[in-house]
Amino acid sequence: MTSRIKDLWTNIDFKKEENTSLTLMKRQAELLKKKTNGLLEGKIITFSQDNAIYHTFYIYAPQLDNFRYALLRITSNKTMYPVSVYDYSNDALDSLANFSGSDGYEPPDFIAENYQEFEKELEKILSSNGTQKIITSLVNQSRAAVS
Repeated sequence: MTSRIKDLWTNIDFKKEENTSLTLMKRQAELLKKKTNGLLEGKIITFSQDNAIYHTFYIYAPQLDNFRYALLRITSNKTMYPVSVYDYSNDALDSLANFSGSDGYEPPDFIAENYQEFEKELEKILSSNGTQKIITSLVNQSRAAVS
């Protein structure tokens, strides 16, 4: 009976996309652990809600009771691009950290239309003064905790 039912799907192309925003974030998370000799770790937490996919990059400090800091978040819908980029790297310097408007809406800091644009924006965030200050502080506190 089911053999008489026509397949209505077109040929779906399942090419593996090597360069995704999530892949790039995961690689940077691995490198953070290596560069800090395991004192800090990068972790990406993913969830979906209301037809959007959210990836948040956290810096974890295992020696500081697993303290975590949300460094950035990206969101997309059903397509990989564009992605909205939310940069929290300078919130450590701002007393209104993670402030969103009174209606709860938080406009993105940047919208990346493709992988190359996202890579450039991520490089800016990871090399920013705010990120460097956070990493230096957490590494020094982690060293003190293990000695």
